[in-house]
Amino acid sequence: MAPPVPRATRGGDIAALLSGGNADFADYLTEQVFHTLPAHLQTVLLRISILDRFDGDLVNALCERDDGWAVVEEIKSRGCS
Repeated sequence: MAPPVPRATRGGDIAALLSGGNADFADYLTEQVFHTLPAHLQTVLLRISILDRFDGDLVNALCERDDGWAVVEEIKSRGCS
C-alpha cells in the first residue's frame, strides 16, 4: 500500500511536493497514476515530459508516431495534461 499523500495547503507546499523533494509523493504518482496508463501513453508522456507545451505534431516528431493528435486527445480525456 502506498503511503498517504501529504496534504498541501498553500501553493508553495504543492510546488515543494512536485519539485522532486518528496520521494513518497513521487512513488505514489508512479505506482497509482503512471503505471495504470497504457504503455503507449507512458512512453509518450516520458518523451514529452521535457516540454513546457506540446501538440500532436511534437508528439509525432518526438515519439516517431503518426497519430500524435489522437494521442493528445487521449491524454486530455484522461486528465493527464
